[in-house]
Amino acid sequence: MFKNYLKIAFRNLIRNKVFSIINISGLTIGIACTIVILLWVQNELSYDNFNINKENLYRANYEWDFSPGFSATSPGLLAPESKKVIPEIIETVRLMKEPKMVVKAIGEDRKKLSAFYEENYYLVDSSLFTMFTLPFINGDPATALDNGMVVTEKTALKYFGTTEVLGKRLNVNGWFDITISGVIKNIPENSHLNCDMFSRLEDLKRFFPNGFTWNNPIQQTYLQLAPGSSAELVAEKLIRLNKENSEFAKNHLLKIYLQPLEDIYLETGVSNATVKQGNKSYVYIFSAIAFIILLIACINFVNLSTAHATSRARSIGMLKIIGASRGSIVKQIWGESIFLAFLSTIFAVMIVELVLPGFNNFTGKKLVLGLGNQTHLLGLLAITLLTGLVAGAFPAIYFSNFKPLLAFSDKWLVSHSGGLRKSLVIAQFFSAVFLIIVTLIISDQLDFMKNQKLGFNKENVICLPVKANVGKQYLTFRNELLQLGNIKGVTIKNSQLTETVNYTSPKWEGMDTREEVFFEIAETDYNFLNTLNLKIVDGRNFSEWYSTDISDAFIVNEAAVKVMKLKNPVGTHLKAGDKDGHIIGVIKDAYFKTLRQPIQPIIFQLTDNFDDVMNLFGVIYISVKPANISETIESIKALWTKFNPDYPFEYSFLDDTYNNLYKSEQKLADIFRIFTFLAIFVTILGLFGLATFMTEQRIKEIGIRKVLGASVIKIIILLSGSFTKWLIIANVIAWPAAWFTMKYWLQSYAYHTEISWLTFLAAGTITLLVTIITVSLIAAKAAYANPVECLHYE
Repeated sequence: MFKNYLKIAFRNLIRNKVFSIINISGLTIGIACTIVILLWVQNELSYDNFNINKENLYRANYEWDFSPGFSATSPGLLAPESKKVIPEIIETVRLMKEPKMVVKAIGEDRKKLSAFYEENYYLVDSSLFTMFTLPFINGDPATALDNGMVVTEKTALKYFGTTEVLGKRLNVNGWFDITISGVIKNIPENSHLNCDMFSRLEDLKRFFPNGFTWNNPIQQTYLQLAPGSSAELVAEKLIRLNKENSEFAKNHLLKIYLQPLEDIYLETGVSNATVKQGNKSYVYIFSAIAFIILLIACINFVNLSTAHATSRARSIGMLKIIGASRGSIVKQIWGESIFLAFLSTIFAVMIVELVLPGFNNFTGKKLVLGLGNQTHLLGLLAITLLTGLVAGAFPAIYFSNFKPLLAFSDKWLVSHSGGLRKSLVIAQFFSAVFLIIVTLIISDQLDFMKNQKLGFNKENVICLPVKANVGKQYLTFRNELLQLGNIKGVTIKNSQLTETVNYTSPKWEGMDTREEVFFEIAETDYNFLNTLNLKIVDGRNFSEWYSTDISDAFIVNEAAVKVMKLKNPVGTHLKAGDKDGHIIGVIKDAYFKTLRQPIQPIIFQLTDNFDDVMNLFGVIYISVKPANISETIESIKALWTKFNPDYPFEYSFLDDTYNNLYKSEQKLADIFRIFTFLAIFVTILGLFGLATFMTEQRIKEIGIRKVLGASVIKIIILLSGSFTKWLIIANVIAWPAAWFTMKYWLQSYAYHTEISWLTFLAAGTITLLVTIITVSLIAAKAAYANPVECLHYE
């Protein structure tokens, strides 16, 4: 029986070559998209699943009354003290990411020394290696951090070319030497921990004792609870513990949320997390896109199957007359559908193997379609069966449900197939229009963010990290830079503009004593405002002519003035951090951070400590003339090498830094463009097949109309009229659906573009043009045909 079904399916495939090619092509694209996206989704959902203790690991997130949402950082004493007094907590670990460090191999021939900037250097407690599954290659997990450093396998190879590195030494940032006492396997790619080097957190006490109190939340704390413990109950105990030990927590702590390990990577909205971060909404969005494209391909199959109802129903009617049961008819049609889905899956796998390397490069993943992987094979089988069953469901029911004698009535077939076909075509158009609108609005928001006037100069500004002698001898380094021909200005700040490393709770004249607010405090030199072209709207700039500016002068932004509720801010007494002075100027608000969040209040103050303060997060900003930039960079590199011969030269452009803030939006826009194009392409395939069939059905009518004098244009309009009507209905449904969806999405940005009616008009116009061109190509061929040939069968 199966052999007969296969023969019939193959004969129908050969007999209707055009429609078979359209169906297979559409299903192939739909299945290929589904496979790629499901591989990505599987990877996103697999984060941290390799950890043995995954079900009992949580991160403590804090919610404060002065900051919206949860923060991933917690006080330094939370981990050791909570373990002592809360019985449900069986282990704790603290993590603190270091700023970009220069790490250099030492003890070798100087010509062979390796030095690199390390982005993923963490200070941790040794319990990290017992709580998380991080297998050691060399060294003892219990003692590795006592007097040394732990590195990953790839880090050991990078510096020494081998993993046998126990006892070898590294220099960190020019500050101290440290011995490698442990090597772990590379942390899996699907881990939220992006760590390459580990040192003991306790060593930070000598540099930063305030980081180990109840009042300075700067570390991420993970807790391992006893099996069966209630995370909510433990969180309540942690809140009480904080408020019992900290007046600050008593006044400002709102809530502690113990975030399960499995949610950390995908759950957005938690600030100050220095680990890998995904986006759960993207998992939903991409899954929906794959479903839409596959659904459009299945709709093509249904449309073309029902469009061929006349010829197909007669053969099935004959089978019924000679005794074929309804069940056997259903099996035959579903078998043909699954057979086509199977062929499409084979082609889809080939396409996936071709595009996966490019997709991996684009997403930064290492996805592999393992045909030897049982899970992947079962997944492919499920996709094939599901596609075949969905695509063949209505044709199977449709063709097996009529009385045999009625199968020879064309009128019955037309009346019973047209309604569904219209609905499905409208569904296709709806999907295409919806995706086009979403893509256009995402692109508009991306352009809005990239082209927004930030309120300062970010073009042709080179950023250098403050390291070693460049910090110690900053003034000399700056003066020698200014002697280079293309340098317009040089300044320094205690962090990258997009980052905040220091907050203060300022006190000012006329302040409500019951109020406590937190401002960013930025340390700079005299040239900061001029180099970046920040505009002063009130008062004056810092000036070397005023000797007291270094000790008691502040400049604030307009957002700070608004929070402070000052009508005449210049001259107002202000105490911020260790300084007690007066506001001398106000600058116009500038968008230093991402446009996802509102402009924050900032206090600027001068510093003459360019070593200790700046060597952690500090950045030198060099404004250069646009001409001969490559030569200017070479000159800066030569000067850097003069001051720091043992340190690698690394630079970036400030405009690239801001563009990188919107990488996720850029990727989202690119992916939407690709999949929108594929959805439109699959829709065109269906339109082509359906238009071909509908033209064939009306070929005699076309011939008669031509004999009676109808023009080619009129015939084209006649044949495309139905599709145009369906497209209009789809637009009427898709426009409000897309508007509400994107309105909700844009609300996640503090500053966003406005949705324009031109976007909807553009989407409708694009789909209309595509539809008219596709249908017109088929209609024109029929319209130009000799009417005698159209009628010679009559």
